[in-house]
Amino acid sequence: MTAYVDFLRKKIRLADFAGFEVEDSDINPMLKPHQRDIVRWAVRGGCRAIFAAFGLGKSVMQIEVGRLVQERAGIMRAQPCPAPLSFAPQESA
Repeated sequence: MTAYVDFLRKKIRLADFAGFEVEDSDINPMLKPHQRDIVRWAVRGGCRAIFAAFGLGKSVMQIEVGRLVQERAGIMRAQPCPAPLSFAPQESA
């Protein structure tokens, strides 16, 4: 069994870190603790998506990740803000 476990361990591949570290003081203080942790994780990883449940603040986290990356790259421009496609009432199927 040990040989098989060793074989499986050799197959494990972890993602490389392509981002950068940020200090707590760099992250907007308006974010809640779970949002700050996710922002720090996303920025450190570099190429990560935030899949959070409804109501956890994905838009705020994505905007903060974008701001930190732009700040690090020295880019100072307006950042697009995620918005719904329509404010019209939605019909159920």
